[in-house]
Amino acid sequence: MAGSYEFTPKQKIILRILKDGERHHREELLEALTEDGNKKMRPKTLSVHLSSLRKLLRTVGQDIVCEYHARTYYYRQIRLIGD
Repeated sequence: MAGSYEFTPKQKIILRILKDGERHHREELLEALTEDGNKKMRPKTLSVHLSSLRKLLRTVGQDIVCEYHARTYYYRQIRLIGD
């Protein structure tokens, strides 16, 4: 995916969760990215990881979308429709 780029461990965790194309609560991603014994990852840090991933995924016709529903954020991986 994305040429010869090697995803970071945190990017791999995000992709593993989102690959099913279903909506996933932001808290689910934050908990998955929090290493044992460490403080929970901040939402801003998650946003930085998602932004980097989105740039890479767009080069191969995919993206991560954010949906706001019932006062909470959800993310899912999608395939983009070509021109």
